[in-house]
Order: sequence, then structure tokens, then C-alpha cells
Amino acid sequence: MGEQFNPAIVEFHKDAYIFIEGEKDSTGCFYIILEGKVRISKEIQVVYAEPPGSSGILGPGDLFGIVSAMLGRSHIDAARALTYVKLISVRKDQFCQLIQSNTTVAVKIVLQLSKRLRYLNEVLAGKQKGDKKIDITGYDAKMPEIAFTDNTLERTYLKNAVIFPEGEPGDELFIIKSGAVKIAKAAAEGGEILLAILQPGDIFGEMALMDASPRTASAIAYENCQLRALSRDSFEQMIKTQPVLIARITTQLAERIWYIYKKLSNTLIADPVGRMHDMLLINLEKKQVSLDSSQAYSFDFGTNELTIMMVGLSRDEGEISLLVGKLLQSKYLGILDGKIFIKNVAEFAAQAAYYRKKMQKDEKTRKVEQKRFMQADGN
Repeated sequence: MGEQFNPAIVEFHKDAYIFIEGEKDSTGCFYIILEGKVRISKEIQVVYAEPPGSSGILGPGDLFGIVSAMLGRSHIDAARALTYVKLISVRKDQFCQLIQSNTTVAVKIVLQLSKRLRYLNEVLAGKQKGDKKIDITGYDAKMPEIAFTDNTLERTYLKNAVIFPEGEPGDELFIIKSGAVKIAKAAAEGGEILLAILQPGDIFGEMALMDASPRTASAIAYENCQLRALSRDSFEQMIKTQPVLIARITTQLAERIWYIYKKLSNTLIADPVGRMHDMLLINLEKKQVSLDSSQAYSFDFGTNELTIMMVGLSRDEGEISLLVGKLLQSKYLGILDGKIFIKNVAEFAAQAAYYRKKMQKDEKTRKVEQKRFMQADGN
């Protein structure tokens, strides 16, 4: 028998901040509302509504703070009590206990994160209108080798093989046993946006399994890989018997939401070379590299992958080449074995942070000017 689930109950008075955007989560907790109302807001609004029609006001039964709690990173939004509120406070290390004691709540958390990620994926690709899909004609569509195990199908895919295309119905999730998998989405301006390169132990394809919706992105073998495929029926059985699986899925969904928010914020930087600096900084943060370190660091991608990660960047080869040339003029950057190499993390991070701070300042100025214009127009 595992430990009994015994969460804390916390209270906040009206107008008190439960947490503040940009501050690192010091509690490692997410919250379930028992009484009262909470407003979720962002100082820099990278999307207008999330999902469309949502007010940002939460009530009894709603959950919040999951992304920062599961990752131990700074909050991507702020939470303020609109009324007196009473909350269940759940630590990350209590999550498996929560799953075992209340499967319904655990599934609700995964569904909430899946819905949020699905919407943000659409925003990232500029796909609210239109129905572009990645052209998979250049990839290998042969069926993989299949071997049966107790609860899973084990499959082997060769490099560039299509595991599933965007828009296809999905009734399986996958766990990477070996190799790497690329997750990509069609961009509104053409080409594709690289969402992630997944490694052994990572899970993907869970969103379509959870809400019975079409695949939101394409999965392609980045190198030769072995996968375990889990059917919907097997997954539903494992929710109760293997809480660690649900905890891992929740953490990965939180990771992807955090990453997409960072990429959407990146689009607000006006200088394209500044955007490239910021994208490298985002990937350092994603890998949880110490930004105070004076040591060197080598990424697992090159300049081509860097530009594919970025939304709204010109796809003109001549312009891309010029921007990459300007990026590599930085005395802190280089190329090693085809991969981007940082010579001094702390010095580079300080340089890259300049562009982010300038964007934040410009956005605050824009909001003030917009407010003044609306007030003047109202008069």
C-alpha cells in the first residue's frame, strides 16, 4: 500500500496573489479550488483567449498552477483571489497518490492540459483558419516491424519513417524505447514548425488518445527508433495500476505547454537575430542548464533546426543564410560538428536576455498607449 493522500488546505483573502507571473515556484504545488473564485492573467498576453471564450476566471473544482508545479520553473501566468478562496494544495511528490486515490481528478488534469496544448499548437502554427498539413511525400511510409508484448505492440521505425501524420485519427500512444522522434506541425506560411525532438523514455500521441480528436501534429522517426505502442483499452487499464505513467504524461504535457508559451513570446521580439538568440536561451532553460555557468554548452541541433523551430521567420534561403551569419558573429557562439556551440553560457545568456527585456518593455509601452487611445476614444 502506498502512502495515504493527505493534501494541505490553504486560504487566501480577496485580492491576494496566490502566485505571480515570472516568479519561480517555491512551493512545488498546484491547486484545486474548493471555495471562491480565482483570476488567471498574464502581463504579456501572447494569446487572446485560451481556449477561445475562456474568461480566465476559475471556480470550485477547477485546477491551476500545474505547469510550474510539475516542472519547478517560473510561473507563466499570475493567479489572484477574486473572492475569499479555499484551495487544496497538491505537491508534485503527492501526484501519484492523487492518481491512485482519485482517478477522475487525475484524468481531468490530463484532459485540461491536452485541451490547452491542442489550442496553443494551433495558435503557434497560425492554423485557426485553413487546414494545411505537412507534406509527407519525402518521408518513408512503410509499415514498421511489429512484435507483441503483454500490454503493448513493439515497433521499429527507420529514420524518416512516418509514425503518424497530422490530422489522422489516433487510438494509440507511444513510448520511445530507443532512438529519437521528431514532432512537427504545418506552418500557415508553408513548411513545418519543429515542436520537439523526443528521446528514449518520452511519451507522445497521448492527446488524441485522451480526447478522441485527430492528431495535432505529425510524428516522424528522427533516427532509427524502437517504440512501444499502447492502445486506448490498455491505457485505461494502466491509469489505475501505473500512476507513474500518468504522472509522466502530465509532466510532459506541462513541458510542452511551457515551451510553446516561450515560443509564442519569442514571436513578439522584433529583431529576427534577437529572436534567434532568445530561442537558444529558451532551449537552455528547457534543458535546465545553469545560466550562471561560465562553462561551454553544445546543443543537439544546428542552425537549420533552429530556424525551423521559429514561428513566422522568413523561409527565403538567402535571408535565412544572412540571419544565421549575423547570429554567428556573436563571440559567444560557434558551430561544432554541425551543432550550435556556446562558448560561455553566462555571457551568452546575458546577451540574449537583452532582447527579451526589450520586448517586455516594448509590450508594456504598447499596452499603455493602447489604454490611452481607448480612453481618448471613449471620451
